[in-house]
Amino acid sequence: MKGLNDTVREYVRLVEGARKRGEEIIEVLTEVLKPFIPDVCFTLGWDDSGTDVICLWSNTYMSRTEGVSLLDILREELGELAPYIDCLTSICVPEEIASKVRKALQEVVTHS
Repeated sequence: MKGLNDTVREYVRLVEGARKRGEEIIEVLTEVLKPFIPDVCFTLGWDDSGTDVICLWSNTYMSRTEGVSLLDILREELGELAPYIDCLTSICVPEEIASKVRKALQEVVTHS
């Protein structure tokens, strides 16, 4: 049986590893989305989300209700990452941008 100190050390190591991977995912998503949504921003966690959730926002498309939900696109294209992505407010983009974002994400997912 592991002692508490060993368990705590393992927990800290895993949390730090998850944070590092989250930052790597944010880097890729930012690179993919910036050409279409120049002010897109990401953080690990937010007020209502733990540090295991990648949060995004865009001042340009924030709180829009017309168009295609960027969160829905990300969740559809990134599969198992879906429960770990959230938006601070609704972000809807025009259909033209949505299709470009979807295509760019598919390329990244396919070639990784």
